Amino acid sequence: MSISEVTVSPSVLDEHVAEIEARIRRDFLRRLHEFHILLRDNTLELEGRSNTYHVKQIVQKAVSNTTHLRIRANNIVVDVATQPSNQVRHAVSNAQANLQF
Repeated sequence: MSISEVTVSPSVLDEHVAEIEARIRRDFLRRLHEFHILLRDNTLELEGRSNTYHVKQIVQKAVSNTTHLRIRANNIVVDVATQPSNQVRHAVSNAQANLQF
């Protein structure tokens, strides 16, 4: 009997997903915000906000390594406005705009 033939109760799947979500939230505390895993038709959808694309990719890999369920969508939004390089660029741009000769 393969894993795909095994029927698991919805409450067991919900617990499994909740455990994964809690572990990811703990491990990525400062780099991932508003993180949720949605369970739909025995597939997962990742939701939340991240500061970098790298964190988005690492979170997806970490989830896929901890479950046999397929990830249907990674809807983690990368908030590029909070990346340090953009903050510095924005500050420099504002400073240059305020310079008067």
